[in-house]
Amino acid sequence: MGRVFHVPRQQGRPIQTQRMNRPWALISGATSGFGAATAELLAQKGWNLLLTGRRSERLAVQAETCEAHGATVWLESWDMRD
Repeated sequence: MGRVFHVPRQQGRPIQTQRMNRPWALISGATSGFGAATAELLAQKGWNLLLTGRRSERLAVQAETCEAHGATVWLESWDMRD
């Protein structure tokens, strides 16, 4: 049976409409390595991000880094192996 995906809620502040019109990327494994580097690069280029990973603490740190570049970031912490 497949996994059911849902759109996560952005925590802490309302989403600004103009930022929602930018392209979105879903990045799994965003807490380290290639996933983290890709997230930061896309944030610098003006993309909004949906970041996933197993380690919620590291995911929060990565979100702060990407938000500093102006990206809207949504987080989902789960293990794709489940």
